[in-house]
Parts: sequence; structure tokens; C-alpha cells
Amino acid sequence: MADTIDKIVQRLVLTAEEKEMVSVEESLTQPILTKLRLCLIGKLLSQRPNNIDVMKTNLISVWKPSKGVMFKSLGDNLFLFQFNHITDKKRVLINGPWNFDKHLVLLCDFDGSLQPSEISFSTATFWVRVFNIPLVSMTKDSLIGTKLGTFMDIEYGEDGIA
Repeated sequence: MADTIDKIVQRLVLTAEEKEMVSVEESLTQPILTKLRLCLIGKLLSQRPNNIDVMKTNLISVWKPSKGVMFKSLGDNLFLFQFNHITDKKRVLINGPWNFDKHLVLLCDFDGSLQPSEISFSTATFWVRVFNIPLVSMTKDSLIGTKLGTFMDIEYGEDGIA
């Protein structure tokens, strides 16, 4: 049976009309792009299926979006989160990482240029606090953060000491 399907697929050929590219006018895509500026794509890092309604309820209760958020499942533990205000979106993105049912929810900006399945969810930002280190290492110039991954920021006083 598999051989039969393979042979049928090999005989499929696109016509010249089918090969022709389709272009969409910018005036038609602009409203969609405006909405996508308020969107995040998320991936739930879990091997098992989860209750999407429970996840939606939990994340909304934690995120507390002032103007609301719409959830859409894109399959394969991928989700589109469409916020109604940019400050809600930024706050959720900055205040992560988030989790649901002990599984990490990775989020990234989405501009619509890629298919959601092509987006790489390979990194997560974590706030790390290091205790009991030598005082000479408690400066903004310390390289301890680079040993944990990509260093992003450090909180320090006017004297440069963390």
C-alpha cells in the first residue's frame, strides 16, 4: 500500500498556473500585522496532552492582563496569545519565565513572518541570585553571570557593587 501511495505522489506535477506565486497587497496585511504586534507565541514543554482550558484559566489569573488576552491553540503544545494592550504583553514577556503544571511555558514575540512550527523555542531567561560569593566578585564587571549562560543584567548600586 505504501508503495502505491509513493508512486501516486511521484506522478503529481504542478501546472504552470499552480506554480505561480501569489502576492498579497500590503493594505490587506496591515490590519493583521497591527494585531500581531500584540501577540506572543508560546510553547508548553510537555510530552503529555494538557487541559488547555485549565492552562488558560491559570495563566490569566497569574498574568492579570488589564485589557484581556485571547488564547488560541495551534496544536503540538503551541499557543497564540493575543493581548488587547501592549503593556500587558510586555509585562508578561518581561516577568517570565512562566509554567503550567510544572512544565515551562516558553514565550517569544511573533511578527507573523514565520510559521509557528518554525519558531525555535531553545532558550529561556531566568533570574539567578548567587549567595556567599567573594566581595570582589560582587561588581557589575564580574563575569560570574556569563558562566551560567548568556548574561543579561545585574542589579547594582551607584558604587557599582551588587
